[in-house]
Amino acid sequence: MILFNKETLFLIDYLSKQIILPNEEKRDETIHKEIYDLINAFEMSCSMLYQYQYSIQNKITRLRKENDEF
Repeated sequence: MILFNKETLFLIDYLSKQIILPNEEKRDETIHKEIYDLINAFEMSCSMLYQYQYSIQNKITRLRKENDEF
C-alpha cells in the first residue's frame, strides 16, 4: 500500500498527465511540457533509491557469507 499526503497528491496528477501516443514506446514530453521537470526528478530519485537499496542488500549478503565461512 502506498500512502500519499495532501502535499504529494500533485505528483499523482502530474504522473497521470503523461501521454504515450499510439504505436510509440516512450512518452511524448512535448505534451504537458511543464510536468516533466518534476517527473524526471521523481524518477531519478527513485532510481537512486533503488541503487542505494541494492548496494546495501549486496553488502549485507556479502557480510553474511563472510561470517558463515568462519
